[in-house]
Amino acid sequence: MNEHLSKLIKHSTTPNKEVIDLLSDITIGTDGAKYSHLHTPKKINTLYRPHFFYLSRHQKALANVTICERPMYVNQNPVDSFYIRYFAFAPSIQSSSSKAKKTNKNTFFDTYLKTLFSTSNLNVKQPEHHSSLFWAYIDPHNNRSLNMGARFGFNTIGYFKTYGFSRFYPKLSKNISKIKKKKKKEVQSKIKAFYKDYALFSDVHLFKNNDYFVLKDNGKIIAGIQTHFVHWRIDAMPGLKGKLAVKLLPYIPFVNKIINPKSYKFLATEGLFWVEGHKHQLQELLESVLAIQQKNSMLMWFDDADYKMVSAVESLNLGLIQKIKSDNSIEIVAKFNQFDETLKQSILNTKKYISGFDTT
Repeated sequence: MNEHLSKLIKHSTTPNKEVIDLLSDITIGTDGAKYSHLHTPKKINTLYRPHFFYLSRHQKALANVTICERPMYVNQNPVDSFYIRYFAFAPSIQSSSSKAKKTNKNTFFDTYLKTLFSTSNLNVKQPEHHSSLFWAYIDPHNNRSLNMGARFGFNTIGYFKTYGFSRFYPKLSKNISKIKKKKKKEVQSKIKAFYKDYALFSDVHLFKNNDYFVLKDNGKIIAGIQTHFVHWRIDAMPGLKGKLAVKLLPYIPFVNKIINPKSYKFLATEGLFWVEGHKHQLQELLESVLAIQQKNSMLMWFDDADYKMVSAVESLNLGLIQKIKSDNSIEIVAKFNQFDETLKQSILNTKKYISGFDTT
């Protein structure tokens, strides 16, 4: 590798100001919906075992790929993987990427990443090539990300959609509460059993900030859900209706309680489960969680092939946010290196667990 250019690429397990500044300034999406993560400076310090690879010049990050070590389960089998959390480029890099002739720095960074994604130890200088799995979520409307994925040997392994739940005045139920410490092992066992037939399931973001909520019936825990606080700015929504919504929603009374594009604060969720026979009580759980967290909307993400989840959620009265939001499917992409073929097929052919912490 070019010795001079290699010095421009840095690796850190903690986010420095260069990386935070780059990620905080990025607008996500290229066509249709565009939004910015306003909570990045806080959230980035809560990632699980992150690795920040960034192209730096004059003490400024021009590009960053953040990869998180991710222990997960595939049909109850423990598997170590690498989740690609951020894939961001400064405007100058983005513009050069779209041209037929790239800059040396840009081409070199591509080469570096291609090598990185073939390792099992995230070390380009001293690479190991044992079994490894890299995966990420990509909006199919984001052509830059799709092209990057294809260039590095990633393939689509599934799709998922967003579901919204909202209330103008959410009702509080006395049956809902934050989980108590002594009950975490019991609930963790219930969640693992609920997702035993899923791929990509991980519990690293469950019980985060003690924001896991449970529903009890006659003193027994029968359902639960994890929430994460999220703050976005929505810069664009697809279609003519979307353009009008971005302009008008901030000024429409009551409706702007549900979604305000200028400052959209909501709950991202994951780890939803229920005991058989209690699916009908999910609405009570979701509405009360909104009331406790003093929010008016939450978003949930489920694999398109996950009939159990999709049918349960679609049976609920989801509220206004479900009607307003876009209905795009997001791609799950992955790259398998020296991977056990049986385990690989299990991942490919199994419905996927989607984490709300990861999608936001």
